[in-house]
Amino acid sequence: MKKSIWLAPLVSLMVVTFITPHISLAQVAPAISSIGPSSIVVGGTVYVYGTNFNSNTFIVLDGANGQSITPTLISATSLSFVVPSNTSLGSHTIQINEKASSFPLSNSVSLSVIATPQPPTISYIGPTSATIGSTVYVYGANFNRYSFLVLDGASGASITPTLVSATSLSFVVPSSLSLGNHTVQVGEKGSNFPLSSSASLAVVATAQSPVISYISPNTAAVGDTVYIYGSNFDQYSFVSIDGNYGPLVATKFISATSLSFVVPSNTSLGSHSIQIGQKGSSLLNSNSISVTVANSNSQQSTNLQTSPSNTNDIQSLLQQIQTLQNQVNSLKSQTGNTATPSGNQPATGSEDVPVNACLDLSNSLTYRSRDVSTGGDVSALQDFLQAKGYLNSEPTGFFGAMTLQAVKKFQQANSINPTGFVGSLTRAKIKELSCK
Repeated sequence: MKKSIWLAPLVSLMVVTFITPHISLAQVAPAISSIGPSSIVVGGTVYVYGTNFNSNTFIVLDGANGQSITPTLISATSLSFVVPSNTSLGSHTIQINEKASSFPLSNSVSLSVIATPQPPTISYIGPTSATIGSTVYVYGANFNRYSFLVLDGASGASITPTLVSATSLSFVVPSSLSLGNHTVQVGEKGSNFPLSSSASLAVVATAQSPVISYISPNTAAVGDTVYIYGSNFDQYSFVSIDGNYGPLVATKFISATSLSFVVPSNTSLGSHSIQIGQKGSSLLNSNSISVTVANSNSQQSTNLQTSPSNTNDIQSLLQQIQTLQNQVNSLKSQTGNTATPSGNQPATGSEDVPVNACLDLSNSLTYRSRDVSTGGDVSALQDFLQAKGYLNSEPTGFFGAMTLQAVKKFQQANSINPTGFVGSLTRAKIKELSCK
């Protein structure tokens, strides 16, 4: 009898020893952090991301009384499942749980089942010409964290991009990519969407830097529009004032050879350097060109501003110009009434052409252009503007602030963008009006 009593505690101890480990095994309920894509068609694959997934994890659509789905286990943090054919269109909830556990259903996330897919699309990329290791931006629609890039078609290299927004991605040109032309497409992981339309990317050994030829006007006030002319501009070009550490300015792309920007309100008076850069590449910095920011009421006299030491010289030159112009006007009036002997025929030039003659300017003209470099086109332009009532001064052969304002008035009156730059459109309109 004593022996039986002694064995009882031992039996109890043995039971506790074998049963306790099973009861105290620590378990953590599975949880969902996100799904992708969040909008999909019936039959599409959805990926579920979270924690504590295992082979006993299952998916529940639309709550405890909804449909139970056995997913494919990818890892302890990801599952996938195919949207069942009997799933109705509209919004649904997704939860997970674990078989043979007492865990409640996990947190829920929303899934939209749609009739028509919304695949990612590419509108354009930039830059379209890039070097190995530089960043390219992809712009379009329907991008998300499951978007991926494919270079050179379905059998080409797959790249995981950086998601910037639902309309933009970025990626670094891989070192394995050969020089030459390549295609870029976007796909979506876990969907049956086809690859998007393609955009062309040229991988080059040396970047094609933007080049500035000239700007107009080169003296402007805060709030004025300045036009930049050059080459290798695109939608990703931007203006930088005073170098890499100066302010970046909102830039309007006009064409591959022209941009414009508005002088910012915080720009100080004086001379500033202008450069062009290109988003996505720190290598594409252009040459620099100067713009002078002045008070708006001082621009009319910009071409007369000078230091005290050479003021007298400038005034003397202006007087000489005025004297010569008076002589030209006198010759013009004489040619209208008096025949010139053949042996003393004056040299052919703008002096022989009446003001109302057909005017076809040979050169594009901009602020600070001169007769000496344009074959007399500046004086011809000023004659025309004066005859039409836009310029209230005699021609000088120098495209100064007063001429600039007169050109702008003429352009505005004739439905031309009032830039002050006498380009092909303005020249054509001058010819049209003067030939009537």
